[in-house]
Amino acid sequence: MKDASIMLKSETKVKWYTFLSPVIWEIFVWLPIYAALKFFLRMEIHGQENLKRVAFPYILASNHTSELDPVAIKAIFGPLPPFIPVFYVARESSFYKKKGIQSFFYGGPFFELWGAFAARVGANDYEVSLKTHIDILLLRKRSVMCVFPEGNKTRDGNLLPAKGGVAYLATRTNTPIVPIAMDGVFKMTKKEFLLRKRKLVIVVGKPIYPDALFDGLSTTPGDCKKAAQRVIDTIARLLRKQFV
Repeated sequence: MKDASIMLKSETKVKWYTFLSPVIWEIFVWLPIYAALKFFLRMEIHGQENLKRVAFPYILASNHTSELDPVAIKAIFGPLPPFIPVFYVARESSFYKKKGIQSFFYGGPFFELWGAFAARVGANDYEVSLKTHIDILLLRKRSVMCVFPEGNKTRDGNLLPAKGGVAYLATRTNTPIVPIAMDGVFKMTKKEFLLRKRKLVIVVGKPIYPDALFDGLSTTPGDCKKAAQRVIDTIARLLRKQFV
């Protein structure tokens, strides 16, 4: 009988349309979404010059405060972004316990159209869990992978401890990480959104390269978590600057 990890690796393949659907989606949908963020949330973006300091491919690592985050993070590229597919590390569909039409958007076909591919849960092997995402970064040089290092949304507004996947993904593909801090939409209500009661602030930090991220660390799961925590700590510093 084949080893389970080998079987999982062979099953995870990048489909032919993987690099096409996010680009098509952005062409038809992104501009009105960007306009809505600017109008209803009075969105501000700082540090966009840091994107000029990093070459493709790279990883965006952001804090996670609301279901709006995966959409809003694309705003760092502007209202008319170049054709750069943005992909996401998502949870498996069973995690999103939604009913009715929500089940289509959360973990369903909508996720893959948006460029979100699930990490395998329970494999206890980053190489297996992130196989699709590794393949994307290695096969598509002009692409961006978005990761929420906390692994879940915050429940109290504070940053959660880091999961190790983002650090492993960076060192495995020799890809820099661009830290992103988002503030202003935690526990936002629909009424607050429509009445323009909130302001979304997005801060783009300087890229962190794998060598610096793993300085003094190995690629064991424990050290990957330590390296990923360095990313979270950087995001925390970016958030603190908003209140100075």
